[in-house]
Amino acid sequence: MRQQPDLVVLGGGGAGAMAMLWTLAAGRRAVGVPGADPPSDPLLGPGATWCLPAGVHRHLELLDRLLLRRYGPDGVPARADGSRWRLADALRPTDPALAGGAVEVREEWTDGESRATVTATWPAVLRVPATELLAELWGYLAAVEATDRHAGRAPRVRVLSGHAVAGQSMAGRVRLTAPDGATVDLGDSELVLLDDHPAGAAARACGVTAAPLVVDHGDGRGPTLARAHLVVGALDTSVGDLCRRRVAPAFDEDHDEYRVRQVAVGRGPTGMPAWLAVQVPEYHVFDPVEAGLVPPGTPPDSPDHLDAVRLLVRRLFVTAAAELLQRPEAALDGAIRGGPDRPRLVSATAWRPVGPPSDGAGQLIAVGDTVGGGHPLHPLRPVTGPFRHGHRVRRYWRRRAAGTGAGEAALALAVEVAADTAEWINASISDFAEPPQFHFNADCFAELAYARAHREHFAALEAGRPAHPALLDGVPR
Repeated sequence: MRQQPDLVVLGGGGAGAMAMLWTLAAGRRAVGVPGADPPSDPLLGPGATWCLPAGVHRHLELLDRLLLRRYGPDGVPARADGSRWRLADALRPTDPALAGGAVEVREEWTDGESRATVTATWPAVLRVPATELLAELWGYLAAVEATDRHAGRAPRVRVLSGHAVAGQSMAGRVRLTAPDGATVDLGDSELVLLDDHPAGAAARACGVTAAPLVVDHGDGRGPTLARAHLVVGALDTSVGDLCRRRVAPAFDEDHDEYRVRQVAVGRGPTGMPAWLAVQVPEYHVFDPVEAGLVPPGTPPDSPDHLDAVRLLVRRLFVTAAAELLQRPEAALDGAIRGGPDRPRLVSATAWRPVGPPSDGAGQLIAVGDTVGGGHPLHPLRPVTGPFRHGHRVRRYWRRRAAGTGAGEAALALAVEVAADTAEWINASISDFAEPPQFHFNADCFAELAYARAHREHFAALEAGRPAHPALLDGVPR
C-alpha cells in the first residue's frame, strides 16, 4: 500500500525543492509536482544568473551530512560515474566557475557631469545560473526516487513531472491530472506548499492570486504600481568574475531625470557568457512607427509590429549594456545570443498574495515567489525562496518532532515565510521610486501612464499572457 506523503509541493521553484530535501532529511516522505516545463527563474527566464552570498553553500553541506547520517551510503543517490551525489558541489565556494565578488555603483548627475560612487561591495559571492541550480536540486530528488525503486523499496520521494494540479482541498487532499488525462489523488498530506509563479497554472488551480503593490514614493507621481520593465538577455563576451550592479540617471527629451537599475553577471571562470538585466526608463516607449520600422496603421499585434518591437528592445539592451560594461555598442551588438538568451522585455511588479488563508495544518502555504515579491534585481530575491523559505520547513519538522501540533507548526511556518518575504519587499520597494518630479502636470503623468501600459502590453505578449491593457489606435484601455 502506498504511504501518504507528509509534504506535497506544487510548483517547480527552489523553495519547494529545498523544502522537499529538508523533509527527506527529517525522515519524512515528500511528493513534488514541478510541472511540465524545466525549472527556471519564473520571472527573469531560463537564462537568468543569480548572484548568491557564498554562505548559502552551508545549507547544501548540512543537507549532505544529514542525509548520509540518516540513510547511509546506500540511501543517497550516486552520479553516473558511481560517485556519491553531493548537493554541496553545486555551490562550492572554491569552484572558479562559481566564485567571484560583487560591487554596486550609484551614479548621480551633479554640476553637469556624472559622478560614480561605490555604495556596496561583496567580496565573496557565487555566480550560479538559476536553471542549473534548480535542475541540480530537482535532479537529486528524482535520483532518490530512482534509487529507492531500483532497491525495491517504497520511494521516500516522488517527483511527478508532467502532472498538472487539478485542485486542493482545505483538508490537504491534492488531486492531479496525469499526462494521460487520468486523475491522481495524493491523499491527505500534513503540509502542502505552493511554489509557483503567481500567474502560474498551479496557483490558479489552488485559487491563489496576486495583488500588485501600490506605493506613494513621494516622488510626485502619487500612488503608483510598484512596477519596473526590464530587458534581460545574454552576451558572448567576458566580464570576469565580478557581479556588477549599477544605479544610474536616465534623461528624457526634456532632460527630466529618471533612474534605471542594471545588473551584469558572468558565467564560468572567465565570466562568459554574460547575463544582463537592464531597466527600461520610465518614459520609454518602443514605438516602431516613430522609429520608421513599420508604416503607420500597422496593427499592434501583427507579426511585423511585434518583430519591430523586439528589434527596438534589442537596441535598448545593447545601448544599456555598453553603458554598464563600458564597451562599444558595435562589439556588443555582434555578441548577442539567440534562443532563450535573446533580449526579452519582462514586467516586474511587487506583489502580495490574495486568496485562501495559510494558517493551519493541511491548508495551502505559499512559498517562494507565490507568497509575494519585491524588486527582482535586489540581492535578497534569489536567497529568500530557496534558502530562507526552504530552511523554514526544516524548522517546521523540528517543531513537530519536539511535540508541537501540526496546526501550530504550520501557523509558525506561514508567519516566518511571510516575514522573510516582507523583508525582501521592504528592502527593495524604494528601487521602484524615481527622482522627484513635482513640476510635472497631469499631461506628463498621462504620458508616463501610457508608456507603462504600452510596455506592459508587449511584455505580456512576450510572456505568452493575455495582453492587457489592449492598445487601440495608440490609446491604452
